[in-house]
Amino acid sequence: MKKSMKSVVSGIMALSMVSGMAAVQPAAQAVTSPTALAASADTAVSKYPKVSYITGNGKVKLTWTAVEVAEKYAVVLIRGGERKVITQTTDTSYVFSGLNAGEQYKVGIAFKWGTQWELWAASTITVTPKAEAPEPAIHSEVQDGRFRIRWEAVQYAEAYAVGIQTVAGWQLITTTAANERTYTSPAGALSAGTYNVAVVAKINGRWDTSDIKFKTVSITIPDSEYAISGAVMS
Repeated sequence: MKKSMKSVVSGIMALSMVSGMAAVQPAAQAVTSPTALAASADTAVSKYPKVSYITGNGKVKLTWTAVEVAEKYAVVLIRGGERKVITQTTDTSYVFSGLNAGEQYKVGIAFKWGTQWELWAASTITVTPKAEAPEPAIHSEVQDGRFRIRWEAVQYAEAYAVGIQTVAGWQLITTTAANERTYTSPAGALSAGTYNVAVVAKINGRWDTSDIKFKTVSITIPDSEYAISGAVMS
């Protein structure tokens, strides 16, 4: 590739994240030589990291292809013309956490070979983490063999799903619109026993079933002759 396609990382050091982001721990291994990241003018590299990513709640998982000559890699945050090294690693993936939901971040993957570091323009991408999905506070009551639940609104929720845990796993009971935050079970739908009922939110087009135990309430139904009905949650 032409040298004009190269972008040189100006320095490497232990740094903290910019305002509004979690503090970054110093790189596990200090760089003693060279003291600054520099590109050689008389050598060429045939490969460079090709970066992909998956967005999460307040975080982004970066994955890149390995470079044959690379001894290790550096995850670099590029902001306002400055380049800040977030971490150094010999792996080909990194979870960049503590990010602000909806904010854009330009990041690049530099690699070290020999005594030099290189960061190519083709190894930089712009990512946008999703919003954190808080657990909805669930309130419940039981009467005449039926249970009723209501829950607090979750920011950015597009819809909700109500599920129940059985010996076969989690089963979907119903889904509701974002402005509907109550559910009452049909008469005779449950046999006597104690059940875990969960409410999860749909955010950015995806159902947030992570840490489902924090989205669950325990409900006890008195003696009844009926069994549960419902569809298996995916």
